[in-house]
Amino acid sequence: MIRVVAKSNSNPSKPSVHVTPIITYVDKAVADTEAPDAPTAVRTADVTETTAKVAWAAAKR
Repeated sequence: MIRVVAKSNSNPSKPSVHVTPIITYVDKAVADTEAPDAPTAVRTADVTETTAKVAWAAAKR
């Protein structure tokens, strides 16, 4: 639901009526035919018995 209320000090008006927007979504997946490279510069931090922070540089593709 979208409701627009505008305030004008010189010419006050009532809120707009309810408007139901029409939303269109088309899922067009791009063909993924090539596997990505492995990440680089993998590193860990704050390692405990149950958790660890892991970071890496993004793969090139």
